[in-house]
Amino acid sequence: MRKIVIIGLIGLMNLLGEVHGQHAASLSRDTIVLGDTTVLTVEGIDSSLWSVVSNQYIEVLKEELSNGTGKYWLTSYDPGVRYVKWGESDSLRLVVLGVDIDPNSDEPKESADIEDIAEIEEEECSLWNILLPLAVVLLIGGLLLWWWKRKSKKNVETIEQPAVALTAEERTLARLEALRKENLWQVGKVKEYYTGITDILREYIEETTGIHATEMTSEECINALACKGTPADATTFLNNIFATADLVKFAKGEPSKEEHDKTYETAVTFVQLNVNREKSDE
Repeated sequence: MRKIVIIGLIGLMNLLGEVHGQHAASLSRDTIVLGDTTVLTVEGIDSSLWSVVSNQYIEVLKEELSNGTGKYWLTSYDPGVRYVKWGESDSLRLVVLGVDIDPNSDEPKESADIEDIAEIEEEECSLWNILLPLAVVLLIGGLLLWWWKRKSKKNVETIEQPAVALTAEERTLARLEALRKENLWQVGKVKEYYTGITDILREYIEETTGIHATEMTSEECINALACKGTPADATTFLNNIFATADLVKFAKGEPSKEEHDKTYETAVTFVQLNVNREKSDE
């Protein structure tokens, strides 16, 4: 029963195909030169249902019909894009090119100029033609932005803040503070601690008074300051510092924690005393 149904369906489809005139067509060449020939082949079950239409552009030179297949030899004498119509609504596209006549040759050649083809579409701008200029513009813009930022950053870095000149007193107080933060006497380096204080003060005296304090003994330095007219209270502070330092360096004395702190505070007071006096003189 199933086979009978399948056979019946196939027969029905063949019958419908004959009724509707199933067919297919093709051109041997879809581009020809003026006066050249192309062959249209139409295959179908019933050739009586279709025909090839001649018009002012397409001319049928010859036709052959055999066993449901038709062959038509076509030509055209008008350049352009033409449509070979066959059947009621079907058609095939045919491009007909013009010819250039070479005076030195007996044979025509295909024309390189086909601007007269009526329906040739305008050439579309490729994506590359759009992206390439855009990429160049973006690249140049990026380089300019990078150069401008780098130049601005460099200019900012090269702007130097005006150097603030520290006075001898300010530099000396900063050196004393740095020495204090080293915590030398706390780790047993008492001699280094006192040597550091006296060296800083001697260099300060030498810078501010011209006395070669770094080359003098403690007593010579005190006497030289007195000769320069240094106030007695200043020389007293300095004498106390030198005495304690000499005791440590030459007699291996061991000052107490309070004496360590006092020596530092006295050194700071000695420098500040000189600063205050200079301000009062102004």
